[in-house]
Amino acid sequence: MLLSGLCLNMSGQATRREMRADPRKAGGVYMAYPHDRTLSWTPAPEGYSPVYISHYGRHGSRYLTMTQTYENLIHVLEDARKQDALTPLGESVLPRLKAIWRDAQPHMGELTSLGAHQHQGIARRLYAHCEELLSRPGAVSAHSSVVGRCQESMRHFCEELQRQNPSLSVTTQSKPEDMFFVANFSEGNPDSCEHVATHEATMKRISDEQQRLYDRCHILERLVNADYFRGKAQEADTFNKQFYSVAEDMQSLPELGITLDDAITTDECIHMMLIENLEWGRNRGFFPSANRNYQVHRHLLEHILDCADQALATGSPAAELRFGHDAVLIPLCYILRLDGCYDTPEKHLSRFHRHWVSFRVSPMAGNLQMIWYRKPGSDDLLVKFLLNEEEKRVPEVATDAYPYYHWQDIRTYWQQRLKEL
Repeated sequence: MLLSGLCLNMSGQATRREMRADPRKAGGVYMAYPHDRTLSWTPAPEGYSPVYISHYGRHGSRYLTMTQTYENLIHVLEDARKQDALTPLGESVLPRLKAIWRDAQPHMGELTSLGAHQHQGIARRLYAHCEELLSRPGAVSAHSSVVGRCQESMRHFCEELQRQNPSLSVTTQSKPEDMFFVANFSEGNPDSCEHVATHEATMKRISDEQQRLYDRCHILERLVNADYFRGKAQEADTFNKQFYSVAEDMQSLPELGITLDDAITTDECIHMMLIENLEWGRNRGFFPSANRNYQVHRHLLEHILDCADQALATGSPAAELRFGHDAVLIPLCYILRLDGCYDTPEKHLSRFHRHWVSFRVSPMAGNLQMIWYRKPGSDDLLVKFLLNEEEKRVPEVATDAYPYYHWQDIRTYWQQRLKEL
């Protein structure tokens, strides 16, 4: 049960009303993870204690990754200024964008200070949750994507665990040869999931729905005068999408004290989030008629299963940590068929967000924790799932002890899922 902070619970539908009530959610995958939360979890059945942790975490809050996002916005508004075509709001927004760009330019794609705090907080709460396991001398193994923000996220997480218990032996590594399981989407990887092959009719329906949402966004129109806008109308969708990205990334940089909220409405942020939400369904192959691009992440599930088998048999390591990207965490949760992570109908695309929405799965620093429990004298291991630190159901697996599942049932289920991938 979430006692305070931002609720990410997936039991209800993601509605526009929900996002209007908390506009941070309209950031989608740009939403900053709430790093100060008070949580409580269902106690383990009597006699059971944690014996192993398996984890996958997205990097924390970061700077945007593409310089052209900033450069295009500034170029358009500078051009409008030269033609005396900026509105008063446009005159106000342009210096703010320049200030944001000056701060971001040396740090493209890097972890922000908030991103570091997010992982420290998650590690601290994991330690408190599994103190019986993590307070003892023991080994922790961590792998990260070779991307710097993931390496930094791993470092902050692991350093916090060691602050809690200096006797932990923590091994970290970030190697190209690990990318096949920790971040299997790199350019040049023959198993990459970057190639989209979706049924042509579905592609058109997705494109039409996205255009319907684009047409409801008028950001550029309020920054420039009508004559100038008519000459830039064909570029408006790109401008508006890039502006949304910069505006929402301000969640990751609270120390700047800059907001663009007066130039983009909450409803426009929602429309942009819904556009990107549809892209997740299409690009990762979640729609029934789409190419199943998520299948490449079977390597990650294999790694999770193999590591669990070894750790449960030998008693080491106490935890296996992995740090990567939203483009891996999201399909992993889909493959595992966690509640709220795999219902992706395509019949009514305008209602897709009621079934699946990105911010509930992978905000900045989104994470999946799987914790195994053992009772002395019993061969019946239990495991539970925490998505963004909240207990999750696996609807297709029965249990008599929710949120705890019998490991043998989950293991059999995972093996079946691997056969299907």
